[in-house]
Amino acid sequence: MYSILSTRPCRAVAAAGLAWLGAAARADEGMWLFSAPPLQQIEQAHGVRLDAAWLSHVQRSSVRFSSGGSGALVSADGLVLTNHHVGADAIH
Repeated sequence: MYSILSTRPCRAVAAAGLAWLGAAARADEGMWLFSAPPLQQIEQAHGVRLDAAWLSHVQRSSVRFSSGGSGALVSADGLVLTNHHVGADAIH
């Protein structure tokens, strides 16, 4: 037998869980280029100091595809890591 009373606790638990996840899942605001990262903000928020050598390495490993997508070189042989939709034309 279906009872409206039996669904209320489940809905309340689900709503509380979703609210908790929304509060716990926070991201840094904005988008920045590797050529101009907010170094102080990153260090203050995450306790990591990015140096010029690391930033240069990251810049040189970034790739841009003619389809508008981006990726990163992950091997000396030219293996690229990207999202499926970026490589979908080549896959088909």
